[in-house]
Amino acid sequence: MAEYEYARISDDDYAKLNYHLRSQITTILWGLRCYGLEPYVIGAESQLLKLCENYGMAVRGKKLPIHVVFEPQERITE
Repeated sequence: MAEYEYARISDDDYAKLNYHLRSQITTILWGLRCYGLEPYVIGAESQLLKLCENYGMAVRGKKLPIHVVFEPQERITE
């Protein structure tokens, strides 16, 4: 295999898995969508999805950092 040490799945299968992962993240964080926190939850969902994707590639041999947050985030109460 060329650049990666694992076989890549089809774009269609990737899209399905991505949808299921996003759905699970949304379900897990659903209880936090109250008291005006929804914008923070939406941002966290996107960051978690990217983190999971980076982690999955890294554990299969792709040489990249998994980080998606490079500095402390704004506190919700600020």
